[in-house]
Amino acid sequence: MRRSDSIFRNSAFIFIAKIIDLMAAIAGFVLVARILGVAGLGRYSFVIAYVSVFGLVVNLGIDHIIIREIARHRDKLPSILGAAIRLKILLLVLSAPLLIGGLFLFRLDGELKLSILLLFIAMCGLRELFTVISQAVFLGCERLEHRTSTTFVFQLMRTAGIAGVLLAGYGLAPLFASIIVADIVQAYWTASIVKRRFAKPYLAVSRGEVWYFFKQTLPIGVAYGFYMAFLQLDILLLTVMKGDEEAGLFSSAYKVVSTLILVVVPMIWVLLPHLTKTFQRSIESLKREGEFYLKFIAGLMFPAAALIGVYSTWIVVTAFGAEFAAAGLALAIVAPTLALRGISYLFDLSLTAARKQIYMTIGAGTVFFVKLILELILIPKYGFIGASWGTLGAEIIAFAVVYALVRRQVVKYSLWRALSKPAAAICVTLVFLWWVKVNPLVGIPAGLAVFIGLTLAFGTFDREEREKITSLIVRKAKRFTVGGER
Repeated sequence: MRRSDSIFRNSAFIFIAKIIDLMAAIAGFVLVARILGVAGLGRYSFVIAYVSVFGLVVNLGIDHIIIREIARHRDKLPSILGAAIRLKILLLVLSAPLLIGGLFLFRLDGELKLSILLLFIAMCGLRELFTVISQAVFLGCERLEHRTSTTFVFQLMRTAGIAGVLLAGYGLAPLFASIIVADIVQAYWTASIVKRRFAKPYLAVSRGEVWYFFKQTLPIGVAYGFYMAFLQLDILLLTVMKGDEEAGLFSSAYKVVSTLILVVVPMIWVLLPHLTKTFQRSIESLKREGEFYLKFIAGLMFPAAALIGVYSTWIVVTAFGAEFAAAGLALAIVAPTLALRGISYLFDLSLTAARKQIYMTIGAGTVFFVKLILELILIPKYGFIGASWGTLGAEIIAFAVVYALVRRQVVKYSLWRALSKPAAAICVTLVFLWWVKVNPLVGIPAGLAVFIGLTLAFGTFDREEREKITSLIVRKAKRFTVGGER
């Protein structure tokens, strides 16, 4: 299969899977917000934030190394799986006491403690040990149709469970118990597919192989840990310093952006096997391919961030209700982080492809502590608005740090060549939206149309890139015609 075909096919499947994730995440979040209110949403967000921080110990970025090792040594898949599983079990055993011990540091009521334990079982036990490893195999082997089908069933069960619990009048603990049921089904199904279609894990791997995995994944894991703590820091600090309502208002705003980030990032993630192979050919090839991908990422992220910022209050009120209207300003402030995070992630993948993921740790750690300092200063005085400004400031610094690292250690991507024309297009689009001042239902599609038209008019893609895109579209179109390519 050609490289462009592989990327298109896998991006299509993961796009469908992430759209399912997006719709389910928004549906669940909206149900919680509308039924439990601002304070209830704050408590729900605190449980997720708390478990996510401790869950980073189990994750440790192992899925990235699985994908990279499969791309390099497909014949060693059983041993790769065995080493990954054994390492995750060890990390799970280490993280459980940390999570339980942390519960005694907070003055939490019984419902919150039980909810945290239930989500830990679902997220760190079932999801990380079975589902995440299986999904990494699907991507490494470039068979993401399996992820799409399993994701659909999981999210259907999860959303139905949340809706049933909330509409029946139950609280947080039964809600998270319903999530465990969906996770059990997904974990069993994904692991079964891997065992039947790809390889049976070889668990009797040597300590040396597990140690190799640990050394390779530790820099990514620490960077991922800082990143997850970076995402959840606002909710934890707001809950402790300002209470559930402030946490709920910020959470409603940032949920819009973070959900889109979690949808788009895995679509960029599919580039890792190709960036790894391209890096093995030459630095110049990586530079050329990377700048091509940067244009596509800008084409997705720039209009999304701009439209969210312009129509922030309408989005929040429409989704969560009038009592969340104050969160509109917070959403407008954090909207640009969507574009910054998407582009930065390609830089992270470039470092991983070059086996220099240690620099991700340096960048992520630096930015986490910058955000911590900013928010300790801003939150006590400005509450959730201060948390929003702290998040934006830290994301700008994060972008600058990781760009400097990837230029110094791997490849000198030219942001001017890749992003200047999409940036000009979005600036003109923003002026257009400010000038017309139309209803969001008209303004959003109109803004997209203007941005796409300007992107084409400005010649964002050169002749070779246009030919590559056209060739890909033509080949895919033939697959849907009688007598076309099979």
